[in-house]
Amino acid sequence: MPIPDPIPFSGRPDQVNPGAIPPHFLTTQPQSAPPTQYASQIEVRPVFDRLKWSILDPLSGAQIVGVDAQGEPQLQPFFEGPESASAEEPATEPPNARLHIVIEPLNSWHQWRDKKHLKPASGLIEHTGGRPISVKQFMQAIRDYAAPMRKLLCQSMDIDSLSDIPRAKFYFDLIMGGGSKDPQRPFPQLQVHVLKHPTGEGDRSDLDWKSLNNRFG
Repeated sequence: MPIPDPIPFSGRPDQVNPGAIPPHFLTTQPQSAPPTQYASQIEVRPVFDRLKWSILDPLSGAQIVGVDAQGEPQLQPFFEGPESASAEEPATEPPNARLHIVIEPLNSWHQWRDKKHLKPASGLIEHTGGRPISVKQFMQAIRDYAAPMRKLLCQSMDIDSLSDIPRAKFYFDLIMGGGSKDPQRPFPQLQVHVLKHPTGEGDRSDLDWKSLNNRFG
């Protein structure tokens, strides 16, 4: 069941620079429920280790490393392929109804050390019914959070060409975090790490990817 729209994002940026950040990242919304305790370490489902997924593109293009008839690793459609049921499973272990996300390396970009620049607020993914956030819902929320920041993502990863900015792709690499507790951020925060492909063209080998065998193993 999809998360009701709009997915609420919240955060508390230190500075205000409206020209650089989409307006909905500059607002702080009240929490809909009291803070809840969560496990000391949040982990995402192993299925994420096998995804080839351009986070700014429609989810229908996401692929997963599976096996062919000979047992060899191959890329398959994630949402329409034999492993599509995995998309409906909880995204994390233990399951969570609320998660914060940031995109790396954008979140740790050196420009945020300059007080003239505003660091984007983290995104809050919240399942209003209290049900666990599924893999598909988590992926869609990441896209919704990251899409308005395409230009900032390009700048943080040294993609400066005006012709490359609209076509650059950012491929999911891994997820870290989820183990610390912050009174100002009572829900787990996960760091979504991405790899750049400046032109959005060419083969996967153009990226600093793990091999298919490593991702499958």
